[in-house]
Amino acid sequence: MRAVNYFYFFKTALKQSVQYPVKLVALVTTNAFRIWCLMMVYWYMQSNGLLAQGGVPYDQIVYALLMYIILLTINFRHIFGTLNTEIKSGALETALTRPGNYILVRMCEQLGTAFVPSMLVLTIACCMSLWFTGSLPYFDSALHVVYGAAVLVLSVTVSALLYSLIALPALWINDAEPIYYLVDRGGLVLGGGFLPVALFPMWLQVIAQSTPIGAMYFGTQVFNDGFTETAPFLIMMQVLWIVALSALSFLVYTRAIKSISINGG
Repeated sequence: MRAVNYFYFFKTALKQSVQYPVKLVALVTTNAFRIWCLMMVYWYMQSNGLLAQGGVPYDQIVYALLMYIILLTINFRHIFGTLNTEIKSGALETALTRPGNYILVRMCEQLGTAFVPSMLVLTIACCMSLWFTGSLPYFDSALHVVYGAAVLVLSVTVSALLYSLIALPALWINDAEPIYYLVDRGGLVLGGGFLPVALFPMWLQVIAQSTPIGAMYFGTQVFNDGFTETAPFLIMMQVLWIVALSALSFLVYTRAIKSISINGG
């Protein structure tokens, strides 16, 4: 199937995502409130000198948290729910008869669904950045732009592969949600949802930078001091995880297709 056909699924999902404005407003409002709460917590800590002990500039902490929310909006957490539900219900058999690779189609649809909300959240994040730091994050060199774009794209790619992969075991264990919660909550911690990675103790930073769960959120480090020095390592780890997850996904998906029977199991 040609790439243009996959773009059709992206475009269709994009159009559908704006047909329910109330749902879209609710999603964006929820993320705006989440950002505001996090910013207030760290503003209070900054005002009372509690962040000075970590040695990380306040604006860098704000940028990292904002990038986390943006990645949380655009990443593929929700593709798990789609795959898991279709596998459990037996709808996977019908989906496999349609043109295109089943997982790639669902990835394109997820990107289309998340595109508008992520752009709105990006706008809100920029406003929050101006409010709490008086400035916007910026790239200080062309190399910074290239590394930053690469890390962000690879972060989303790792997310797509990981959340798709952990849904496939539902063919054998009926429900893969326990695996999802392990990965998703791990991302909340190792990705910097509670605390930016730059404030982690060194041993926890090593774990965050060495696992696919942490690799999904390397984009939160784009505006860290010294990012251009650490970016080659981060990109290398992301590429390695993409290769490993792609190979594992191919093996599991191939075996899953062979195991499907007329009753969906």
